[in-house]
Amino acid sequence: MIKLIRLSIALILSCAFSVSSSAEEFGTLVVEPFVITASKIEEPLREAPLTISVIKGSELEKGETLTVEEALRDVPGVDVQRMGSIGEQTGVRLRGSLFNQVLILVDGVEVNSPFDGAFDLGDVLAENIDRIEVVKGPHSALYGSEALGGVIHIITGKGEGPRRLTFLEEGGSLKTFRSLVSGQGSQDSSGFALSLARTESEGNKEIGRDAFSADSFSGRVDISPARGHNLSLITRYTGSKKELGIDNPMSLYLQDMVVRLVRDQNRTLRRGFFLSSINYESHPNSVMGLSVRASWMRAGLDLDNPPDEGVSFTPDVMFMRTDSTRLSGEIQATYTPFKGDIVIGGVDYNGESTYFSDYETLSFISTDLWRYKAALYLQNILRWKGLRADAGGRADVNSVLKRVVLNPRTSLRYRLPWSPTSLRASYAAGLRLPSLKELYFPLVGNPSLRPERSDGYEIGIEHELLGLKAEIVGFIVYYRDLIVQPALRYENADRVSIRGVEGLLHGQPLKLLSVSFGATWQEAVERTLPHVPKFKFVASLELIPAEFLSFAINLNHVGPYPEPYPLIDLNGQIIPSRNPGYTRVDSVISSTILHGAGALELLSLFLKADNLLDEKYAEVGGFPSPPRTFLIGARLII
Repeated sequence: MIKLIRLSIALILSCAFSVSSSAEEFGTLVVEPFVITASKIEEPLREAPLTISVIKGSELEKGETLTVEEALRDVPGVDVQRMGSIGEQTGVRLRGSLFNQVLILVDGVEVNSPFDGAFDLGDVLAENIDRIEVVKGPHSALYGSEALGGVIHIITGKGEGPRRLTFLEEGGSLKTFRSLVSGQGSQDSSGFALSLARTESEGNKEIGRDAFSADSFSGRVDISPARGHNLSLITRYTGSKKELGIDNPMSLYLQDMVVRLVRDQNRTLRRGFFLSSINYESHPNSVMGLSVRASWMRAGLDLDNPPDEGVSFTPDVMFMRTDSTRLSGEIQATYTPFKGDIVIGGVDYNGESTYFSDYETLSFISTDLWRYKAALYLQNILRWKGLRADAGGRADVNSVLKRVVLNPRTSLRYRLPWSPTSLRASYAAGLRLPSLKELYFPLVGNPSLRPERSDGYEIGIEHELLGLKAEIVGFIVYYRDLIVQPALRYENADRVSIRGVEGLLHGQPLKLLSVSFGATWQEAVERTLPHVPKFKFVASLELIPAEFLSFAINLNHVGPYPEPYPLIDLNGQIIPSRNPGYTRVDSVISSTILHGAGALELLSLFLKADNLLDEKYAEVGGFPSPPRTFLIGARLII
């Protein structure tokens, strides 16, 4: 694996050097119209038939965002739960879904773990990202398994404009430091974007050992050998280490399902992630299009908890390893028989394997698991005047079920001819195949499990006025055949429906002012779901009083939600099974010191304040979030 990583990085660097050496020195950076890929084709965001939130790379840069999960907190309908400070294990829910019911894509490639079906966003740094797209609601008709509740798509930045280098240094509270070096540029038919970053933090010393460190590399090289043809190579790597100062050993469970948390001297989590993909796109004319992608992913996790020093008995000695790989490929074709009509079809394949070993105080388990997934999908997009109609479906087959599973979708969008108002409605089916752990893990696995299914319905209205866009959406999602573990083995024994309303108001009412407000109300109809708040409100304001000065402030309010069980925290206090929620305020002030001074394109300073009101809260009960923190830094572009 190390040789492959070095080879991919060397190839990208060599291609980037050859591109940059012939680039023009300086000029105006060309910004393309913003597009999304929720329909598996690029299209304007304003034409999307579904509820989609987009976080642009420029917004990540303005907010001096450290991690992807930090950015997702400000999206309506998205609930982020991190077990403490930066680097801790982090899961994301979309409109009440579970962590393993959200499909995470990186440049079109699935990165969910084959072992348990989820993806840990705790150490994913927000570096070299063009945009993050969040598609809410079932989306398996296009993306297959895991898209039961929605899709989060992270897209790597593409080199555009003249060559430039960026250097960033910042540091502050909790001994947090970040260093970043990035470069990008394009010339004629080639472009490149590279990023190398290091992040460190001592974490929240309230809980003891909590340090975090991560290294990341991302690179993209694009070559267009002829007009209408593009070849791209994309690589991303992250390696991290997190000290876990809190443990909840099974041997310390008390009566009445109360969990006691204890401090740990040497529990450590190490994660590694590597993804490399090659993509070819051909659009020789306005009628036909073809895209081909091949990728390889490897993700590893080591969770070590050796015996504590000076203690006669450590209750939770553990050495756990998982090593997962995924080899995938996809071929997609588009056909436009006449103006306003697009037919999209494709096939994809995923071969997945996981090696797992777990040594604990009284047991040892080791297993090696494998499966394949394949699919055929087809959809049609028809536009006529102000009407857009989408219809399609996907047929999935895999080595576990050995039968075809169909997932349809349909949607309508209509823009009223006499006003800037649009109406839309949609239906889509969702699918989640049982994970390798749920199927085959010793003692608890059940090879007879059925896939989880969902049906999502959505209706919405949009209106534009005075530089602002308002959206109101009502939704309901029916989940069935949910996989639970009532005793020892996993079973299909649960169903639930979640309904809600989402509202969003955003835009630029004044030249110097941008605003965004979002609210989500949701509830599970049949029963209460742990870690799912009924209400969430987010607001952001960006003010640019002068050309060299900008100020941004974000508010994130999460209402109360139930915890799965009560527990006793590190201080011996009983925490009830109802989390009170929290209200958090963050802000960033940045100032341009130099601009366009010779070879120096930009020098700016910034001050970032997180949890400005010093709110005491825990997204997961017993694992306190960091207090008020400040970071100060500088960004240099040449």
